[in-house]
Amino acid sequence: MALRAAEAMGKKHGVHFSVYKCAWCDGWHIGKNAQNKIKSDALEDKRQL
Repeated sequence: MALRAAEAMGKKHGVHFSVYKCAWCDGWHIGKNAQNKIKSDALEDKRQL
């Protein structure tokens, strides 16, 4: 769910949004973390495995 939202936001705004597991609340979040350079395409490939 978060991955799809991040992809939609990326298309809308023209930037990459990262999806990450929060250590604090154990939920999934979306952000623009400069240190997380994984592209949505790479995440999509992992989902298909």
